[in-house]
Amino acid sequence: MIKNNNGAILIVTVISMFILTIIGFISLEMFVAQNALVATDVAKVRTFYAADGIVEMMRGYINVTCPDHLTINYVDAAVPASGDWVSGSSAVNAAVASGYDTTPTFPVVFAKVEVRRAPVPPNALYVDFSTTTVVQYYRIMGVSSVTVNSDVIYSTVSYYFYVSSITPDNYFRKRFAAWREHKLIQNDNGTIQ
Repeated sequence: MIKNNNGAILIVTVISMFILTIIGFISLEMFVAQNALVATDVAKVRTFYAADGIVEMMRGYINVTCPDHLTINYVDAAVPASGDWVSGSSAVNAAVASGYDTTPTFPVVFAKVEVRRAPVPPNALYVDFSTTTVVQYYRIMGVSSVTVNSDVIYSTVSYYFYVSSITPDNYFRKRFAAWREHKLIQNDNGTIQ
């Protein structure tokens, strides 16, 4: 006896295609979400290295323009009591005006640097100079940012130093401490700006 099963295979095919379409959409959403996470992680690394790199560029600029064998503290004269070191910051910032990291396959990372007097000893800002001498502390701060998936990702890196007099020749020598990465953009007192 032959049963009449006309059209049963069509229903099975339509249901199977519907299930496979749902699986395809879910896979596509997972791929897009993973891609966004990877792009964000790459952007975080790129912005950190851009901020660190521009701080190192400023350190190099300071070492070249204010060598340790001078009897005048050019850093103290160049960095005003309030505000940043305009000439030094401008020189380094102009070198990367069109973007610090311009890799063609990624969004451009922009970076900026400034040098300021630190009104409080950096020991309070998690940096140890191990000095008992009263000196003026300075802060080099690099800030970099990039826009990924309509989100702005930024990194800030600070580098602290001071200039002290070396006897008997009365030379001024720079003493750099370690850098510090900030999760939030902070001002010189360590508070969020």
